[in-house]
Amino acid sequence: MLPTEYAFSEPGNIHGTVIDEYGNPIQKVKISAYENNGNLEQVVYTNENGYFRLSLSGSNTLIFEKEGFVSIEKTVQLTFAPTETPSKDEVKLGKLIMEKTLSLSASVVKRLTTPGNTLTLSFSITNGGDETEDVVFTVDAPSGWSTKIMDNVGEIENILLDHGTESYSIEINVPETATSIETVMITAEGSSVDTLSFTITPKVYTDEIELKSTYLSVSEELGQSFSLPLTVTNHGEVDKKVSLYADIPDGWSIVFKTSSSMAVKTLLMEASATEQLTIALEAPDTVSVGDYGVVVSALDVNEAVLDTLELDVNLREGVSEIEVISSFSEVSVDAGESITFPLAIWNQGEADALVLLTAPTLPENWDASFIADELKVASIRIGSGESESIQLIVDPPSSVASGTYEMVVLIESDDGGQHSLDFTIEVGGSFELALDLSTLYTSGKIGDTVSYTAKVTNEGQTAITTLYVEADVPDDWEATISPTQVDTLSPRSSTTFTVTVEIPSDAEAGDYLVTMQALSDQLDSDESDVRITAQASNTWGYIGLGIAAVAIGGAALLFKRFKRR
Repeated sequence: MLPTEYAFSEPGNIHGTVIDEYGNPIQKVKISAYENNGNLEQVVYTNENGYFRLSLSGSNTLIFEKEGFVSIEKTVQLTFAPTETPSKDEVKLGKLIMEKTLSLSASVVKRLTTPGNTLTLSFSITNGGDETEDVVFTVDAPSGWSTKIMDNVGEIENILLDHGTESYSIEINVPETATSIETVMITAEGSSVDTLSFTITPKVYTDEIELKSTYLSVSEELGQSFSLPLTVTNHGEVDKKVSLYADIPDGWSIVFKTSSSMAVKTLLMEASATEQLTIALEAPDTVSVGDYGVVVSALDVNEAVLDTLELDVNLREGVSEIEVISSFSEVSVDAGESITFPLAIWNQGEADALVLLTAPTLPENWDASFIADELKVASIRIGSGESESIQLIVDPPSSVASGTYEMVVLIESDDGGQHSLDFTIEVGGSFELALDLSTLYTSGKIGDTVSYTAKVTNEGQTAITTLYVEADVPDDWEATISPTQVDTLSPRSSTTFTVTVEIPSDAEAGDYLVTMQALSDQLDSDESDVRITAQASNTWGYIGLGIAAVAIGGAALLFKRFKRR
């Protein structure tokens, strides 16, 4: 269980994963974020999955450090605020490879030799770090084999290695009794550890068994299996039992097949006989583009090597039969404007193709959609030899800041082809509208009117056109707004509207809400409510007071007239 400093529950706006050169995650890598002025802003460590996440602003330099690995440095620019969701982080650094401080390499790692021979194989060791390394060499060899690590003077066991690369050699004495393929492994240990393996094949040279192939070097696309012909011949005068063995890259598979597709490992070769086989090779899905070596060996009953056949295999990127054409990839727009990128997809293959459409990299809060025949689509099937025209519609938010934004569109076909399109969008203005009311509460008599003002401010960086204010009043109420409309409002400028609301004479006393909103050609403001209290009129009060006064006056006259009685 990692300590709390390796947890990432806080909001952030940048993340990534640190791995070694073999793709393994590296835990507890220290990531220090420095501002432009050199101040240390934040320090985090990678978790058990090599993952890290930070919350930064502005321009920062990230330093990745861990003992035994070469430090790396990245400069990032942050403008978006931290978010709770990592998928919305502004900067996604992806996988960052940290190399070990020590690394071993050799131009030749497989050798054929005669039993009893002494091999001298060269190798190099590199110190990628800044500190001098005290390197100790060890060798793991088969029983009965002897080895020495040599420099240009003699045998060595350890060295002091400054930053850079030095060359050495290993001397391997192969016993006369050696018959099988063996591995000799060198280990260099300092602040990090690296290993280098040599494959040694002792070969009993004989002309009796011969391995041949018409094709010694082949090239194929990634993901495709391929076959090579193999001829096994016994030139001797006696029958021989021959086993087939192959030295292939890790993760690969190989099968030796007869003409009837039967898989075989061992043959009984009659004198002067020849057998035609097929080598079926298949690379794993994770294999990379590059050149690979395959060594096929014929072994006798004592596993002595009778003959070998070296094959070169080149794996290349698959060529998609889908071609994608974009009319343009760079545009300049004002904030709030929708952008349309016309795309044409052509299926040059002999079969129908299903094409998937995605926009994996978009600025935060931007939307993108693909339109075909006025319908929003995520995939489209294109017939052989046909083409389809689609539109990529990009909608930036109206409040987006001015600047340059990048996005990536990925178009993948079911034949394994992949096309990546990069688009650059220059935003020249931004829109933001604020509504400020002179009051949020007022009152008036039933049958009267109330007035207040609505101040509208253009807080963006671009002029707003056709600006007006709307009032959503209760049923049977009426509102008058002056002026009716403002044609243009400059950036950072304000204008004021006067709102007069008439309270109907038949309204009941109580509280009512009037909802206000500013609208324009470019965007609308947030809504704001005014509470109006409708109060009963004083007219009936005055009538009541008049009636009471008349009644009192009448009573006084009656008293004066009849008081003597």
